[in-house]
Amino acid sequence: MLAHHIDLICRAGYLFARRTFIDLGLNGADHEIIEQIWQHPGTGQEGVRLYCNKDKGTIAKAMTRPEEHGYLCREVNPENKRENRVY
Repeated sequence: MLAHHIDLICRAGYLFARRTFIDLGLNGADHEIIEQIWQHPGTGQEGVRLYCNKDKGTIAKAMTRPEEHGYLCREVNPENKRENRVY
């Protein structure tokens, strides 16, 4: 019985988050990226990739939508031109 109530609460939270993200023009995958950057501003794309457990191309492509909506920005690391810092 308790497990059923916990499941209902989790499902309601998931649906609320999904609707909110859709209203913002984002999806569930964007949440992981934004959360990591919010907790660690200035992290490199590699750090985000490791946190999300995705490959480089997937993360680079997935960052496009939040960047277009103004939720994050990428800057070239002045110390390493091949690395992007994400804020």
